[in-house]
Amino acid sequence: MAELCSQEGKSVYLIFHVFKMLSEKVDVRLYVNPVELERQRTLHFSPDNYTVTPTANRKRKQIRKL
Repeated sequence: MAELCSQEGKSVYLIFHVFKMLSEKVDVRLYVNPVELERQRTLHFSPDNYTVTPTANRKRKQIRKL
C-alpha cells in the first residue's frame, strides 16, 4: 500500500493492482481509500495470507486504462 501526505497532514492510501504482467497488455487497477472499499464490500482483505481481492458481487467502476 502506498501512502501520500497532503499539506494538512492527512493521508491517502492507495492499492495498485498490477496483473497480466507476462502478457503483451499489462493491466493496472487503482483502489483509493481501501478501508472504505472494504466497508462497502468492494474489496475483501484476507489477513492470514495478505491478499486483497475485489468482490464478485459489486459492479466495478471503470478506471482509465494506462
